[in-house]
Amino acid sequence: MKEKVSKKLQSRNFSFMQLLKMQDLAEELAQEMYAELDIEDKVQLVWQVKVTADDTYLGVLFEKASMKQLTQLFIEELQKLAEGATVSFTEPVMDLPEEMPPTPKRIKKKVKPDGTTLPKGMERV
Repeated sequence: MKEKVSKKLQSRNFSFMQLLKMQDLAEELAQEMYAELDIEDKVQLVWQVKVTADDTYLGVLFEKASMKQLTQLFIEELQKLAEGATVSFTEPVMDLPEEMPPTPKRIKKKVKPDGTTLPKGMERV
């Protein structure tokens, strides 16, 4: 089963954000893998797992145990891959200009002492 898990991981590319959410990623991959497995593989996966019966159907217990095992297998393989992973950025990092342009200076209007700087049509009272 570990070989199948490893093969599934090798067949895909993951973003760094997906790897940070390893539990969610492992559960998603386990769901995919569970759908692909035949009944023999599923039985082999959970044959040695302890389950408790609390008025639950065997099928539900079986699926829960399978999902738990698959998720754990994916987590173990993802951790192995992450330990040796390197990160490279495919998008170029935008460089900031070395010198920022100066901010524009405000031009002060000269105020005439007689108050003639009022807009057209306005009078000083």
